Amino acid sequence: MKDRPWENLDDLDGTEASEAIAAFCWSRLAILRTQQRIYVGLYSDPERVAVLRNASQTVAGVMDDALFDVIVLGICRLLDPRKAGRTPYRNLTFDLLIASLPPSDRTAAFTFARIRLCERAEVLRDRRDKHLAHTDVDSLRQGSEVGWTSMQDIEIVLQGMGDLLEQIYASEFERHIVTWPADRFHELGFLRALYFGKTAHDERKAAFTKEYMGVPLSRNSRLPDLGTIYPKFLRSPFRSAD
Repeated sequence: MKDRPWENLDDLDGTEASEAIAAFCWSRLAILRTQQRIYVGLYSDPERVAVLRNASQTVAGVMDDALFDVIVLGICRLLDPRKAGRTPYRNLTFDLLIASLPPSDRTAAFTFARIRLCERAEVLRDRRDKHLAHTDVDSLRQGSEVGWTSMQDIEIVLQGMGDLLEQIYASEFERHIVTWPADRFHELGFLRALYFGKTAHDERKAAFTKEYMGVPLSRNSRLPDLGTIYPKFLRSPFRSAD
C-alpha cells in the first residue's frame, strides 16, 4: 500500500479501505503527539518560558496560542463524525474508520469507546466551536469557563485515542503498532539556540555601544551603524515584494 493510501480511498474497499483510513488516523495522531510534546517542552517550565519571552514576548505569546489551538483542532477533527450533517463529504476520522469495519461485537465496543472519548473531549470541542471556528459571545464573557481547557485534558484524550487505535489494529488487522513516535526533544535544540543566541546578541550590542561611545565627537566623525552587526537579511523588517 502507498505511503498515503487515503488519497485513493475511492479506489479501495473492504480491509484495504479500513487500513487506509487507519493509516491516516495513525499519521495524524503521531503529528499531534509531537506537537503536544513540543508544547509541553516549551511552556511547562517557567525558566524555559523566560527564554522564549526574553527573545520576544510577543512572538512567544503568538506561538503559545497557535500551537495549543492547532493541537485542539487536530484532536477534534479526528473525533468528528464521518459526515457533517447532510453534506455528501466524508471526514477521515475515527468514526469513518469504525464504520468501515465489518459489524461485530468488537466494532460495537470501538463505537462505545469513541463516544466516551468524545465526551471526554467535549471541552476541546467547545473551544474549537466557540472560540476558534466561531466567536461565541457568551463564551467570551468575563468569568465564563466554556472552552477553556488544559494540556492535561489534551494529554488524556490523546492517550485514549492512541489506545483505541492500537486495539483496532490488533483485532482487525492483526498488527501491533507503536502509536507514538520516539521523542526527539525538538524543542530543546530550539531553546538552547535561543538562549545562547540571546547571550551572543547582547554581547554584540554591548560591543557596538562601546565602539559607538568611543568615537570622538566631531563633524567629520563617522558613527558606526548598528545594522552592520547583522547579516543583510536581518537588518530591517521583512517586506514582501507586493
